[in-house]
Amino acid sequence: MGMSHLAFSGNKPHLQYPGRYRGFTLIELIVTLAIAAILVSLSVSVPKLLQHETITSKTNNLIADLSLTRSEAVKTGEQVLICKSQDQVQCSRSGNWDEGRLIFIDKNKNYQKDPDEQIIRVRQPLPGFLSLRFSAWGPGNGRYLSYQPSGFVQQNGTFAFCDRNRRVRPRGVLIMQSGRARISYRGSTRNPELCP
Repeated sequence: MGMSHLAFSGNKPHLQYPGRYRGFTLIELIVTLAIAAILVSLSVSVPKLLQHETITSKTNNLIADLSLTRSEAVKTGEQVLICKSQDQVQCSRSGNWDEGRLIFIDKNKNYQKDPDEQIIRVRQPLPGFLSLRFSAWGPGNGRYLSYQPSGFVQQNGTFAFCDRNRRVRPRGVLIMQSGRARISYRGSTRNPELCP
């Protein structure tokens, strides 16, 4: 039982197996290993790709917010602020830009959101792996960026999106005195204070 029997058919002997043949062919093993290798390589690269796409999306959101802030200042003839905001209601004096931000018309030019001032846009906090820092030259110490009715800003500086896990290269958004913003792939990496 369970043993193979030697049988002769003509002049050549061959083995007969009384039960069903069990095992894998070489082709089946190679295909399985190839599929496993593909799945392993995808599992390593997909999270990095998703983080890269998130940084790209959040950078584009910031560029859109800066453009909106600038255009609202020109359109309304008022000072318009974009500021970091932990509660998405008031500007924050502490904390970081990754905790959320607020855009509003600062009619009395006190650099604070007052109850009678219109909120234009609110952004929620960034995902946990991503940080956003702003290094400014001028008033406000990086707490806000104020656009004037001319479209110019009172302070220029650099926003830096940094991956806390250091899997994805940092991305910077440079703000010129003219109020225009542009993306930089190198500017944010040269300043170690922005991406510690």
